[in-house]
Amino acid sequence: MIPLRRTLSNVVQPKCLERTYDTDSLHSTGVVIIFHNEAWSVLLRTVHSILDNTPSRLLSDVILVDDASTLPDLGRPLDDYVLLLDKVKVVRMSARVGLMVSRNKGCLAVTGRVCVFLDSHCEVAQMWLEPLLERIRADDRILAVPATDYINSSSFQYTVIPGDQAMRGGMDLDLYFNWIPQSQTDNRRRGDMLNPMWSPTHLGCCFAVSKATFLHLGMYDPDLRIWGCENIELSFKIWMCGGRIEVVPCSHVAHLFRYMAPWSWGTDDPDLLSKNCLRVAEVWMDEYKVLYHDRIFNRQKELDFGDVSKRKDLRKSLGCRSFHWYVETVYPELYIPTGGSASGQIRNVRIKKLCVQSPVHRTDYGKRVGVAQCSKQALIQHFTLTKEQTIRRDDGCLDYDGKQWLVVTRCTSAGTWMYTEDNNIVHTATGRCLGLTSGQMSVVVVRCDHSAWTKWLWDRRTITLDHHNTD
Repeated sequence: MIPLRRTLSNVVQPKCLERTYDTDSLHSTGVVIIFHNEAWSVLLRTVHSILDNTPSRLLSDVILVDDASTLPDLGRPLDDYVLLLDKVKVVRMSARVGLMVSRNKGCLAVTGRVCVFLDSHCEVAQMWLEPLLERIRADDRILAVPATDYINSSSFQYTVIPGDQAMRGGMDLDLYFNWIPQSQTDNRRRGDMLNPMWSPTHLGCCFAVSKATFLHLGMYDPDLRIWGCENIELSFKIWMCGGRIEVVPCSHVAHLFRYMAPWSWGTDDPDLLSKNCLRVAEVWMDEYKVLYHDRIFNRQKELDFGDVSKRKDLRKSLGCRSFHWYVETVYPELYIPTGGSASGQIRNVRIKKLCVQSPVHRTDYGKRVGVAQCSKQALIQHFTLTKEQTIRRDDGCLDYDGKQWLVVTRCTSAGTWMYTEDNNIVHTATGRCLGLTSGQMSVVVVRCDHSAWTKWLWDRRTITLDHHNTD
């Protein structure tokens, strides 16, 4: 019952609307939207929001790239509908190739000087494009990212993220995107909180980049399949090869955040995402690639991720900086888990098929930790006993809650642990041991009784980086 053309009011902050832009000096822009079996109304609401909220002079074209959809209404009915719309064109892939190859083709079809990539389930607010183009006009090596608002996948309610509360893009060592707080150092550089802020990575749903820059950087790796890790690859390339990523708080684009994809992946390969990320790690992470190898339980030799020699040649020809430079300069907040004493799955001795498993995002702080069947596809089973003696993965740690349970907590306040020679994981402050409940689903902290229920198998190894070997 939501109209295809709904008006979004009170989205952009008044101080942003007071800013003026010389549209005559801004570059013409093509918007590229990839879709595969997207809902008709959602796809067309994306298109209409662009047409309704973009100055005609700035919009060269809207390229809809159909990645081999099978829904009938996305065939001839869509073609007929698009004939009624100005500047909108459908490009169809003959077979399922995925987001990356489709975006490459879509950008090549753009006639404007800037490519904006949007997911097929977005809505743009008034004056969304001008702030992005202003940054690219100032420096065409900038990848400009809007403040990303939230569309509820059940109710379609639009929730505004105020520009001065916009988050930066980060990542974990699974090479998954995550949101990270604003940087105090960068805020001092910005002055006004509505000015652009520097971001280590970008969310793949919505961003603008000069077409010339995108082509110069080799576009997306064409051997990345279907979906996943493409935004991390492009983030590394932008920063390491002379540009930067900026979040532009006065530009607002809303994204429909779904709990799960409504489409098939077009493959039954459970390691597809790991293979994509292995390609990215191999080409761009230098000696730091061992961190990703460790995160996927050192299965890189088992997984055929293809030939990356051409991508390495591209990087060399571009004269890009090292990944060490990226970590030190762009993303100093990224925790590097070197120097610890154990890493990998924490497997119970009594029931060896059960491993400690928990997400550790800040939204999980305070939640109890459980176990699940051990699986090397489950990266949330990976933990490190760090050099600080915490049980950690990225920005989350596991700690005793002082009562009975093992819970997720922020690492700045986490307690320390010892992994003894007889396979007990001991809470340093209390001398109590990690154990498995009789129900075999929760992890508890109990008096050490030397039974198999309180013993765990955890690979005793230390991760090191060889900064002299970056091949």
